[in-house]
Amino acid sequence: MQVDSPAVISINMQTVSMAVNEFLARIHNYRYDHNSEFAITRLSLNDGYMQYQKDNSVDEYLLKYCGRGTINPLLNMPEIE
Repeated sequence: MQVDSPAVISINMQTVSMAVNEFLARIHNYRYDHNSEFAITRLSLNDGYMQYQKDNSVDEYLLKYCGRGTINPLLNMPEIE
C-alpha cells in the first residue's frame, strides 16, 4: 500500500507505555534501585537507544541531534524523504 506518511501509533504507544510504567514505579516504589537513579529517560527509536540517567548531565550519544531543528532528510532517513 502506498502511503504519504508512516504510521506513528506504535511509536506513540511505546512512549506512552514507558511514561505510564515510570509513573507506576514512582508511586508504588517497586524498583530495586531508588527512583533518584531514574531522573531522565532518553529514547531514540531510530537507533534502538534507551538510557536512564540520574542527573542532568549531557548525553554524548544524543548530542549530535541537539539544536538541529528541521533537517533534511527527514529523520535522517532518505528513504522516506
